Amino acid sequence: MADRDDINEILEIDFEVGHVSIIRPEPTTIHNPPRTHDWTVYLRSADVHGDLNCLIQRCIFHLHPEFPDSKRG
Repeated sequence: MADRDDINEILEIDFEVGHVSIIRPEPTTIHNPPRTHDWTVYLRSADVHGDLNCLIQRCIFHLHPEFPDSKRG
């Protein structure tokens, strides 16, 4: 058993990072160029019952610099 004063513990977490895209029925008309897809990105536990909320407060995705608001979180 680890000593409570031991700060050299190792924590291993398995998680998945991915995305889902859906084609819009009609491209947007207010953006140039029009947006043709809705994108969702995610970070989730690889364990179906796992909860990362106690370990991760925020996740920031860096998109290609040509995207508006390329740093999203």
